Amino acid sequence: MNTAWNDLKICQHILSTNFPKLKDSNHFLALKSCFDLAVDCETVLDVGCCKAELAEAFPNLNYTGADLKHIVENVSKTLRPSLKYIHFDANSDDYSFISNYDIIVMNSFLSEMPNGTEILSKVLSHAKKYVIIHRQDIQDKTTMVNYQTYGGMNTVNLILSRKHINKITNKHDCKIIFETQSFLEHPEKRSLLISK
Repeated sequence: MNTAWNDLKICQHILSTNFPKLKDSNHFLALKSCFDLAVDCETVLDVGCCKAELAEAFPNLNYTGADLKHIVENVSKTLRPSLKYIHFDANSDDYSFISNYDIIVMNSFLSEMPNGTEILSKVLSHAKKYVIIHRQDIQDKTTMVNYQTYGGMNTVNLILSRKHINKITNKHDCKIIFETQSFLEHPEKRSLLISK
């Protein structure tokens, strides 16, 4: 299923936004808490990297961003051309390269994917050490709703149930070692650190 992210027009909408930088955002503390508990790590893969702000927020890690080709070429490289990137379509590409990285980060990524549960399963099956899921709606039931993203473009928000997350992590012998609210004002939006 195509979403707003598959539309080339989204690139210009992303570039024209003026949100605070990741490290200055009201959800950065939750993300940093996850990183602080991920020990003995040198490399990070930012899946759905978009503006690649994670590299600036955690400069001590060897960064690689991964996203759809048009987003990497028209957003990521426009804003941060010196970083390393991989063209990656989570709906069709091979996931084996994920095993090359210590930390896999999905910042508001699974929530934007209609098949987010399948993607999480594939990521966990290839992850080497840690997976961070940041800004993910977790409620009683796995469901999907429509909403508007950059430029008012229509897309989806996948809400995951805790039961569904636990089933996937258990299947891959992974453990949630830390969880917190991503935003103080939104208890349903969660940040999780998962360990292999």
